[in-house]
Amino acid sequence: MIRQAEPAQGLPTLIGKYRVLGRLGEGATSEVFLARDDFHGRDVAIKCLLPAASVAHQPFHARFFDAEAALVGRLSHPNVVQIHDAVADARQPYLVMEYVAGDTLKRFCQPDALLPLEQVVEIGFKCAMALGYVARQGLIHRDVKPANLLAVMSGAEVIDVKVSDFGSALRLDADSTQVHLVGSLAYMAPEQLDGAAALDARADMYSLAAVLYHLIAGRPPFDALQQQAIMHQIYHGTAPPLSSLREGVPPGLQSLIERSLAKERELREKLGRVAGELGTMINFDFDRYDLKPEARQTLTRKA
Repeated sequence: MIRQAEPAQGLPTLIGKYRVLGRLGEGATSEVFLARDDFHGRDVAIKCLLPAASVAHQPFHARFFDAEAALVGRLSHPNVVQIHDAVADARQPYLVMEYVAGDTLKRFCQPDALLPLEQVVEIGFKCAMALGYVARQGLIHRDVKPANLLAVMSGAEVIDVKVSDFGSALRLDADSTQVHLVGSLAYMAPEQLDGAAALDARADMYSLAAVLYHLIAGRPPFDALQQQAIMHQIYHGTAPPLSSLREGVPPGLQSLIERSLAKERELREKLGRVAGELGTMINFDFDRYDLKPEARQTLTRKA
């Protein structure tokens, strides 16, 4: 099901220079509108930070806006949502982003809506390539989860995926104070739970592996009713083998995800190696990523 914008009745006519077409959704800290950028002739998604009166801990959430605003025009990758503009309006700051007509991968984590394994592998390849690119720009996403991975849809078929929501991203070159303990528990690496400031791309690799596990099994690798129980499993538990939860999981895919979920990040696979292994599991168009044969051979050595 493609995300449908609510009709524009009762909504602002304009947000800055952008013509509002409808509302896409609302969260605890922001609301997202579908709008038209008439100058560039394209639809855009506009994320507006909710007014201070309706948001608890407003300075804390403003930092997430600032984190994304700092990335305007900085990220350009086929599987990363582009941030076109950021306007620090005194009343309601907003971000202007690429509009993705589709849904999030959260929908496909349900046991009755699982994607074919081949498609999960392709999604994993594209996300690993995107996160590797992000890491080379000096960024760690820190909140890789199904709800932040947008599925580009053609009817009922997923045809592409894009990494979104960089509000929690850690900028390795930033001088200003950044929020450290962020993320979504079910997909957080052990070192991220510790609140470690010295995170690297291996934390994102763990999170992506947890997402792929969820997409394959219909449940996250560690699951419990209480948060403390989930944390204990992340630190000390072993996820059930994927082959015990779904038929037909190739041993190589199961092994790759298990290695990427290693408790100690030194034992975890690098994003580039994961992308390389996933890419060889499918008949994928490497040329779209400008990966010539010689580049494919060195892919496994990239971060």
